[in-house]
Amino acid sequence: MNRSEVGSEPAPSANRARHEQQATPGEILHGRNVLVIAHQYDIFTKAQVDELAALANQVHVYVRYNRIGDLTRVVDVDALQGFGKGDKIAADQPPNVYVHPTPVTYLPVDPWYRRLGPHHYWSVSRRLSNNPVEFDLVHAHFTWSAGYVGARVGDELDVPSVLTIHENQNWLDTELTWGNDRLEWALRHQDAIIRVNEQDCDRLGAYNDDVFAVPNGFDPERLPYQPTGEARQALGLPRDADVVFSVGDLSERKRFDRLIRAVAALDRDVILGIAGRGEQREHLEAVAEAFQGEVDARLLGYVPDETLARWMNACDVFALASSAEGNPTVMFEALGTGTPYVGTNVGGVDEIITDEAYGLYCPPDDEEALVSILASGLDREWDRDAIRSYASQFTWEQIVSEVARVYEHVWNGSNSHPPGTRTASEPRGRN
Repeated sequence: MNRSEVGSEPAPSANRARHEQQATPGEILHGRNVLVIAHQYDIFTKAQVDELAALANQVHVYVRYNRIGDLTRVVDVDALQGFGKGDKIAADQPPNVYVHPTPVTYLPVDPWYRRLGPHHYWSVSRRLSNNPVEFDLVHAHFTWSAGYVGARVGDELDVPSVLTIHENQNWLDTELTWGNDRLEWALRHQDAIIRVNEQDCDRLGAYNDDVFAVPNGFDPERLPYQPTGEARQALGLPRDADVVFSVGDLSERKRFDRLIRAVAALDRDVILGIAGRGEQREHLEAVAEAFQGEVDARLLGYVPDETLARWMNACDVFALASSAEGNPTVMFEALGTGTPYVGTNVGGVDEIITDEAYGLYCPPDDEEALVSILASGLDREWDRDAIRSYASQFTWEQIVSEVARVYEHVWNGSNSHPPGTRTASEPRGRN
């Protein structure tokens, strides 16, 4: 494909050569520039972008943020938390990653959200026109509104566009039944769609012929392995205690209240650490107080990576009680420290936890089953080295290698299946 520049005629690409089927990810991305449209440059989006930048020439990231969200610096409004520029963009970045804050103004309510796509596109388009950049491919993260923007930019400039759909199951259900013509247009006009689990690929195939499953990943340097005893000593936790840990935004979907109840139902003393912040903080504090004496539930709030890594390594099991996920990044992070996943079977969990050697799962709405697998998980002797070895295939380095194969697929205009990726028609799970 041609490398294009907004505001000028398309320029020839610096790398027009077709890659062989077995080209390395570095060869695929050598000399290439990627334009990323995202809702944030933090956590998993940043991790993937930074790994991509290690192989590519340049990565330009256009990050949507809500001007109204910046009001939370002076006005404490819960509904606006997390939408401002400071909440969306990490301070550090590799030297060849260029982050472009992209402001839009909207209230976080449905009527405004439905109209967000065109407003987001105009904001990106203006910045590209005023400060042209060269790029070989557009990669959007999340369908609405980044996917719509990516498809429009790619369509107008004859540059291939790829969309990664990170949405949890409930969110994806809402989008696909929303009746939003622009969103459906965006799905149909991608050169390839990446879904973070396999089970949704067939469903998305109704909109696009090129749908590939590539899961989330983890950064072993961000959350490094540490012996359990050392991690507990650093946190001041008893060496012989039963410890369960979880992390996530304190939202209704994560169902930390259910997790507190489930751990309280165990016939043993358990320390339950929950890291994260969000709108359900006061509710969860009340639940924890109600079960005081039955579970030592500790709401830790936001914790820095060093503390997060210690809790991941210190716990006996990592637990999740979510009602819906895409493919929970925290599961991969736990496995990366050798910690088993014990929780609900949501999103792509059963595609990753393919053996009880790596964890246990139960139906998302069966609270008794959650209690049962937590008890089993705490009773079991886990081979943490085996879990870490299994998890090594999910490092961001490995995941970006699969993403590069999808890029190769669209750059070459190939009808073949990119090696290293999977579709829903293939057997699930990894060995």
